[in-house]
Amino acid sequence: MEDILDQEDLGKSRKRNDESNNKLWASACLIAYWFIVFIKNYQITNYNPRTQDAYALDRSTAILTVLSFIIFIIGLVYAIRSYRRRETRTVTYFLGVYGYFLILGVVVLLLILNLVVTKI
Repeated sequence: MEDILDQEDLGKSRKRNDESNNKLWASACLIAYWFIVFIKNYQITNYNPRTQDAYALDRSTAILTVLSFIIFIIGLVYAIRSYRRRETRTVTYFLGVYGYFLILGVVVLLLILNLVVTKI
């Protein structure tokens, strides 16, 4: 009988602590995304056409672009899941969720400005 009560208590404690790591993964993916973007920009700015191969630069830039896009989408999914589950608001939550929404807002603003400027 005591074993049954212990199992029921264990089940209740699991339901109360149903906190996931979505906010942690979202912030980790955001940091990884910015790290890859930094590496890509460093490679482009330090390119010397006299001593380096342009094909190698294009290939590494393409690989880093695809990798950063995949990491960004994965982190965005984790940020949305964290926001929808209303996880506790910690530093990782603010970094993950609001960081992605800020980046998306800037991208949308730049796209709108690009459309406006190209029509002029």
